[in-house]
Amino acid sequence: MVSAALLALIGFCLWFFVLKPKTEITMEKQWQTLVTSTTVESEKNAIAALTEKVSAKGGYWEVIGNTYDGNATNMSTYDGDLSKIKNITANFYWDSATFQGTDWTPLDPQNIYIFFREK
Repeated sequence: MVSAALLALIGFCLWFFVLKPKTEITMEKQWQTLVTSTTVESEKNAIAALTEKVSAKGGYWEVIGNTYDGNATNMSTYDGDLSKIKNITANFYWDSATFQGTDWTPLDPQNIYIFFREK
């Protein structure tokens, strides 16, 4: 009787920790979805997914624009010419975790502002 219960417990642990499908997409994969977007619409969807994921964890993010002349600027306060932004770096923070996404070149520079929309 005890061995059957132990065997059942081992089987459950094996399924739960090893064999169970992983449904959560990692931040790295989600960022790659954004970076490799091929349409403006898929880019919008990827940004929404990133911000929803971090918001659901009670986190926040900062978006940094890297200019062609090598400067970095906080995009939440940037009111300059978007054509001067070479690419975007975004830092995400939640719980005690962080993730930095780099080298996103927006298909539509206006999509940068999706990060700042309030729900």
